[in-house]
Amino acid sequence: MTINLGGFADGLSKIGKNLMETATFYGASKMALHNPSTGMYGPSVWTQGCYGGGYMGGGYMGGMYSPYNNAAIGMAYQNGYASTMAAIQSAIAGSQPVADLPDTDAPAASAVDANQDTMAGAAFEVSEKTGQNFDFAKTSLESITDAAQKQAKYNELTQQLAKSLLMNIDKNSGNSDGYLALDEFLNNELKNSNLSEEQKTLLRTKLQQAYSQLDQNGDSKVDWKELTAMITGLYDTNNDGEITAEEFQAGGNNLLSGSGASALRTAYQNLFGNREQS
Repeated sequence: MTINLGGFADGLSKIGKNLMETATFYGASKMALHNPSTGMYGPSVWTQGCYGGGYMGGGYMGGMYSPYNNAAIGMAYQNGYASTMAAIQSAIAGSQPVADLPDTDAPAASAVDANQDTMAGAAFEVSEKTGQNFDFAKTSLESITDAAQKQAKYNELTQQLAKSLLMNIDKNSGNSDGYLALDEFLNNELKNSNLSEEQKTLLRTKLQQAYSQLDQNGDSKVDWKELTAMITGLYDTNNDGEITAEEFQAGGNNLLSGSGASALRTAYQNLFGNREQS
């Protein structure tokens, strides 16, 4: 899969950007409005140059005795502080500690066949990256009226998607052994991103935590059953066979933040139990 990392990375970037803007604006305001060499005739940071440096562009609004001095500096500080704190809170929202659930004792599922069709998996990745709705079962389920049959068909199609997704990643970023190792997962998520190296370093930790959630039994490889649980537990949470753009975003955020750990575990146990053999 290609988790949408943009929101998390943007939050980190905005923190630095807003801190810089606040410092620059504060410094410029203080220098322009409190420079003793300019006195009442110093330029205003709001209207420098307007009307040839006269009433609006010169001393009154920008002068050292102007009542707007402290107001301007206070405004710069408050605006910068508010936007910076908003960016920090946004980044923190995607950086909560991962829930430390014990590993299951479930054996690994069988390896995905090397000849597994990867079209559905590739379509999943494209839809997640571009924010498009992805119908992997909804249309197929519309004609089925019996609830048990519909659930069985949904499970079948979800497992097919999980196998296709796993092998698509394994062929493009791994060794095609039918399992997804940590380095293959990281390579797939980061290789085509437009993130800086600093951002990649920060996000690599979050991705490692995400992988540890996917690896339900802690055997250092993600199998198709574990990806099936990811699809039903984090992405298609209403189990209607279609993943919307909003569900893609929420699923990726929950996986990165660790807030989806319990949902993943519940989905895995509902689908396969703890001890089911592959």
